[in-house]
Amino acid sequence: MARAAELGEFILACVNLSAANTGDSKYISPPGTGRSAMLSLTSDGSYSMRYITGGTAGSTKPTFILIHGASQRQNAEYWEPHFQLLSSFGQFYALDCFGHGSSTGSPSGEKDVAAIKQLISEQGINDHIVFIARSAGGTKLMRVLQDEEVAAKVDRLILIAPASVGPKTVPATVKGKKVLLFWAEKDPVISEQNADLVASSFDDVTRYTFQGIESHIPEKLAPERFHEQISKFLSQ
Repeated sequence: MARAAELGEFILACVNLSAANTGDSKYISPPGTGRSAMLSLTSDGSYSMRYITGGTAGSTKPTFILIHGASQRQNAEYWEPHFQLLSSFGQFYALDCFGHGSSTGSPSGEKDVAAIKQLISEQGINDHIVFIARSAGGTKLMRVLQDEEVAAKVDRLILIAPASVGPKTVPATVKGKKVLLFWAEKDPVISEQNADLVASSFDDVTRYTFQGIESHIPEKLAPERFHEQISKFLSQ
């Protein structure tokens, strides 16, 4: 069952991307750490992206934007074990991509991309963005970074077994950004052998392999190692 769910991420990694846009947000009650909010696409009122935000914003602090994978079991809460760590560095926004969690509308990679760009604009996030994307989230992230204004605001990237990330998909504007790349030694969904291709797409990559782990979600199985590497990376 777990293997099948993980495989679902890979199958959906290349999901068709479709529309774009902008709108405003309203707050709803938080389901745990941080506070929960909804961001509505102005061009399509049937699409509202729910996200959780927490931590403290600051002119020199990083803003983390977390993009989960394609498995239906993943949403903003997937990242909850890491909220405390991220809050110690700055502010975070963990998303429910469309078709997941409490976001409305069917799955749409294109609308996810539009909503992420809208979130950055509406929240006035101007600098020091650190994207954290896993699996199919990496595909969406590369589309977001095609926007040069967004790419200019990015400080670093943290990628976990990203799908469809390579020399042909990484925008030139982010090739020089610092990247932390995670992979499980025995990833059954996207082979760790793909790490070489991803790493070759950037100029400054720190790689970490979860030795002995056979899973597509190693950060969930070994959060202590995940946190240690992120802390080191952000302190560089």
